[in-house]
Amino acid sequence: MFDDLNDLYQQVILDHCKQPRNFHELPQSFFPRIAILGIIGTCLFVMPSLPVQAEKALNVSTKQAAAKSNPANSISANSALENKMVEARMTVLWKLVDDEGRTRDAARWEKFEDGARQIINDFPDRAEGYYLIMYLMGRKAYEDPQKTHGLANEILNGSAPERFKLWANGFLNRTDGIGKPVIIRFTAVDGREVDLAKMKGKVVLIEFWATDCPPCVMEFPKVEATYRKFHPQGFEVIGISCDDNKAKLEKFIKRKRVPWPQFFDGKSQTDNRIAQAFGINGIPHMMLVDKQGCLRFDREWDEDKITKLLTE
Repeated sequence: MFDDLNDLYQQVILDHCKQPRNFHELPQSFFPRIAILGIIGTCLFVMPSLPVQAEKALNVSTKQAAAKSNPANSISANSALENKMVEARMTVLWKLVDDEGRTRDAARWEKFEDGARQIINDFPDRAEGYYLIMYLMGRKAYEDPQKTHGLANEILNGSAPERFKLWANGFLNRTDGIGKPVIIRFTAVDGREVDLAKMKGKVVLIEFWATDCPPCVMEFPKVEATYRKFHPQGFEVIGISCDDNKAKLEKFIKRKRVPWPQFFDGKSQTDNRIAQAFGINGIPHMMLVDKQGCLRFDREWDEDKITKLLTE
């Protein structure tokens, strides 16, 4: 009976997608049809072949309908449709791992990876599939290093866009870098010269953040309080801003009276020079460096860890 139900859903969806009806008379009305992708999405892992078949049918009929009204519409219709197709797939994939209970289910992560790979395969010029793989790597970095290293090398040796290869190289640099020296040099927004190699004897928190990142702004009071408490003992903070608006960053720094230096190159996260060098794919992200300038804690930081490093 389950197979019969699948067959019924498949036939209904495909029949619906193949009917242009009178869309050529209402050229904008193809958008409501995209709602069918919600059904396609729910079937993504129950009937793996259905989404591709339905998307193809929907794509053809939508382009035909738009072209009947105005050939120029077929380009914008196709772009909007593709966006909705990818959005529908991603919605389903995020729902697989959207809470702590589910994130402990290995089978869900396997489906998440399969879905991400399918997006890359079907839409090789889009970034979403690679971002999903990057998210998977970030979540599993220290839980399953063999797996994440394999994914990183797959990106490096495959046909991924260059910026994702740079990110994957940075990811390996960070996850393989525990206990190794961290190299960071830049001229801060306020003109200060920052060189981590010259900060030996200090415990340094490297903070990847942005003013338009709510979790980052929410964590700022904690970072500031920690700085005030431990700075007299040799604790420093270096900010790596992933903002793309310098004026906004400078306004925040001035208003909050942020005392530590800030790196800024006008690029966000995966394109930011320093964030890219360490494979950062989500902010806020913290790295704790010991008195020898070596990375000791990645993502995890608290007063106990800082105290430990200060007393070494």
